[in-house]
Amino acid sequence: MKLVKLSTIALVSVIALTATAQVSQAVESTAKVKLEADTATVITPPIVPEPDTPKPDITDEKGPLSIDVAPHFQFADAKVVSGTVTYPLANTNNPYVQVTDTRGKGAGWDLKIKISEFESADKNVLKGAEMSLGFGELRTTNPAGITEAAPTTAASVTLNGAPQSILSAAKATGLGTWANFFNKATTNPTSKLVIPGGSYVGEYTATIDWTLSDTPK
Repeated sequence: MKLVKLSTIALVSVIALTATAQVSQAVESTAKVKLEADTATVITPPIVPEPDTPKPDITDEKGPLSIDVAPHFQFADAKVVSGTVTYPLANTNNPYVQVTDTRGKGAGWDLKIKISEFESADKNVLKGAEMSLGFGELRTTNPAGITEAAPTTAASVTLNGAPQSILSAAKATGLGTWANFFNKATTNPTSKLVIPGGSYVGEYTATIDWTLSDTPK
């Protein structure tokens, strides 16, 4: 296992006094600390959500590179109409995805997302439905690193059956824990579900796959 070593230098001065002269001497000593990659024995807790955020969807994933929180999305109730309608996220839902990298190498990573069709218990499918996710806010447990070492977020992604990058860390970025909160605006929403007219009534569910790789985008 490759270790990351950090060292700092502390200076100390020693002064010797004699009856006839004053001599100054300076010597150096060292202070050292050794950091190792996380042994993956604990689960990284979620970043504290906003008051209106339901209990986060903790994945119980362990490891030096992990998806800690994978959100469920709830959209506003829809009505069957003849035309296309856009529905925002429900006001009570403030979803976010959280990634932790404690490998200590700055190797980077990439989080991709894809979605299945929306299907009801009666096997009806929302044909032509499109779900989009818009970026809202990026948070970290280390606020000092929010600018210089932050991963890159996708401004907006329209999901489909092909994996698309939604949060990516180039080399030397994305270390520690990062949470990508999705935009939940109801006016001109960027996180939304667009449903064409002519659908059957029912409760529809789609499966979202999140894939985290150690290969930067």
